[in-house]
Amino acid sequence: MKVPSLYAPGYEKARTIDPELAAEYVTQMWAGDPLVDAVDADLRSLDRRESTRLIQAAFEQRDNVLRDAPRSLQDFIHEVATVPPWYDRATATHGCRVFLRNSEQFLAAFAAGSIVEGFSTRISKSFAITGRMIDDGVRRLKQNLRHLLDIFLPRGVEPSGDGWKLTLRIRLVHARARANRRVGRMGP
Repeated sequence: MKVPSLYAPGYEKARTIDPELAAEYVTQMWAGDPLVDAVDADLRSLDRRESTRLIQAAFEQRDNVLRDAPRSLQDFIHEVATVPPWYDRATATHGCRVFLRNSEQFLAAFAAGSIVEGFSTRISKSFAITGRMIDDGVRRLKQNLRHLLDIFLPRGVEPSGDGWKLTLRIRLVHARARANRRVGRMGP
């Protein structure tokens, strides 16, 4: 696996400490999100109206519509609509209460951290590539704050919850950005 030149010094240092973990990190760096990347590829072959209809049906888990959807979309929704056995609703509900009780502090910390991380670190490279940093920086921050709120609403991360739906949308947007990047439709 090729390591981006920006990461090469850190990768070499990591290899001396834990070669297996360093190699796995690089593998994951290039992996993307195979399940959603396949969905994006299949939806690209459909007209915009049909792909929008199928995505909406997926978010609403309308099986009667999804029966005719590409297999990749059916597999994706099946995976994300299956609540993992380790998920504990009581613990999640407690976490939601703590977050909502202290939301002002959480949101302020998140906003401050997002500004620092999003605009002064390597993370900003993806925003620069997509043109989102300058033109839509405040809007992106608001979207990130909305996502944080939606996942901390009671049952927000459970299938059909607002946080769950927004997370799926984010995964699809990221798949589209990766695909556009591969075919040279975005920046350098």
